Amino acid sequence: MGNGQDFIPINNMIRLLKNIISRFKQLFTGETTQALARVEAVTSEAERTLSAYTLPARRSILKRFPVIFALLVTTGASATLLGIERLITKIDFLNDSPFLLLLAGVTILAFTGKLYKKLS
Repeated sequence: MGNGQDFIPINNMIRLLKNIISRFKQLFTGETTQALARVEAVTSEAERTLSAYTLPARRSILKRFPVIFALLVTTGASATLLGIERLITKIDFLNDSPFLLLLAGVTILAFTGKLYKKLS
């Protein structure tokens, strides 16, 4: 036991187990990567097919009814801004200190601008 030769089979066993574990990792990683690639290919093909069908209809509807769509967009944007304004007026802290509200708005705009630049 003291000559060091008793531990050789244990070292071989550990090496063998590490080799088996690495092979399992390669096997499962490869299958997962292949499955994700197949899902991405099917999704891309479905997107292209659907876009080919809907693009002409979208363009013709916008060309036929531009005023209606402009009014709908304007109404939606106005309703959203009015809703946000009314929610803010219900919060007493923000309603009583418009300077803090302005500061919060400018801070949010600056943050989203920096985020946009970083993601672009």
